[in-house]
Amino acid sequence: TLPPSVGVARQRLTFLGWELGDPDLEGPATLGFVSLLMFQSLGIPGGLTLRLFGVTERYALREMTARNLVANRGAFGYVSGCDALSILARVSRYRRAHRVHRKKGAK
Repeated sequence: TLPPSVGVARQRLTFLGWELGDPDLEGPATLGFVSLLMFQSLGIPGGLTLRLFGVTERYALREMTARNLVANRGAFGYVSGCDALSILARVSRYRRAHRVHRKKGAK
């Protein structure tokens, strides 16, 4: 399933008259989507833009790039399984080094 913030954004856009197709959850993951998931799992508060507009794939990628957790190749670039494992390893090291605990309710 998609993160709640994505669902809220989709509802708002639909209300404004935008026609959105269903997301492809069976297709390849994008770097933006993986960054969003990892960013939310770390519970990083983020900068002012994130606080004002909410967490999006684009801004999650920027925050993750600033912490050297991912290489910014664009939010819509695909992530291979090897890339995803590499990102997960860096996130685990970051979590241990910064003593970051999972957010309550995060799996």
